[in-house]
Amino acid sequence: MQRTRMQSTIHRNLLFHLLLLFFFSTVLPLFPLHAQPLRQNMDELSTFESDHYRIHTTVPREEARFYARHMDTVFEEYTERFQALTGQEKIHENMDLYLFRTQDEYSRYMEKFGIKAALTGGMYFQQGNYKGLATFTRRKIRSISETFSTLQHEGFHQFAAAYIGIDLPIWANEGIAQYFEDGIVIEGERMRLGILNKRRIRRVKQALQEGTILPFSNLLNMSPQRWQREIMTDRSKAQVAYAQSWAMVYFLINAEQRYRKAFVKYLQLIRDGSSSRDAFEETFKTDNPKAFRKAWEKYARKMSPGPVAVTEARLNFLGRALHFFNKEGKEIPDDVDELRRILQRARFRATFVTNKIRTTYNAQNDKNFEYPMPDGDSRQFEMLAPEKEKLPPRITAKDLSPRPTLAWYENANGKIMYDIIWEE
Repeated sequence: MQRTRMQSTIHRNLLFHLLLLFFFSTVLPLFPLHAQPLRQNMDELSTFESDHYRIHTTVPREEARFYARHMDTVFEEYTERFQALTGQEKIHENMDLYLFRTQDEYSRYMEKFGIKAALTGGMYFQQGNYKGLATFTRRKIRSISETFSTLQHEGFHQFAAAYIGIDLPIWANEGIAQYFEDGIVIEGERMRLGILNKRRIRRVKQALQEGTILPFSNLLNMSPQRWQREIMTDRSKAQVAYAQSWAMVYFLINAEQRYRKAFVKYLQLIRDGSSSRDAFEETFKTDNPKAFRKAWEKYARKMSPGPVAVTEARLNFLGRALHFFNKEGKEIPDDVDELRRILQRARFRATFVTNKIRTTYNAQNDKNFEYPMPDGDSRQFEMLAPEKEKLPPRITAKDLSPRPTLAWYENANGKIMYDIIWEE
């Protein structure tokens, strides 16, 4: 993987820290932080090649390279995970990634292909002879991770179309895409998957309790057209369909080795031309998914988010709180205990909406100010000094591995933003 050239006096083990300085400091930015004028002709996108992508962008080159390096890492994880389906061969040319600064630029460009993208955060599109992965980088509060998640999700759809084929069942396509969406990249180099997503677990368990889980035979054999017609027009059904597809994929990959092998064979048969129904029957030696559903339901009822997912969610809550303090010009306390007391007096809460699933975090819950350890113990978050005077303090879970830190930066428009970085 290509890396940005640093001064020769910089020690190698500081590479990741310096790579992130353009977000978290102004000491040694990797790209200029001044705003650039919007191109009058949106056809004139800047284009360059990374290891696996051809990037077309309105974003400053060094910033775009940051996202390109991230996606090269993700692409290599795609290929490693699906080696049994793709073999060792490489796609004959790099895939197209359209990266815009703002949602307005993104939606206006997609209109050129007849695609209404104004209400979307990104997509993999195929329109005539044009196809590509498209998104934007300037978001409301937490732009880097949101863009990463979008790229990881939509990037799998692009990878699947190129490597596995266009007939991948919609439940598997969306389930695997969400599996990658939740992944984290540590120090810009290694991707960690298998993160148990709290929102989706909660939605699946709710559907199991209410009896609204989608019939397996319908989901396994649903076409993209039917998914669009029946699922996407019903908000509640869409929530269940996405969460259930993710949980099915998670079960097949992580429950037992035999299910993982069966899932790979299922995908291989589909790649080679079998229907989802025939592939399921041959893989699981039955045309009745009841036994599969029973095993999956037993597994799903026991699913619970692990320390990484819980810690990230709680740091995101604290990020919203400190962002509120900063926006209102309020003095930020020096430690987490004082922050907790202030937020509880104010009855502060924050609501997050992802894939139409709403999750609310309340300051009255003391657990939101601590993080779980793998052994079941809990530790309090630690507040660190700001990177510079204008920024809020950082917050870290120093004893967790990988170690997350809530960090702050000033974007090109002078807006204070936060994100979570992961280090060993």
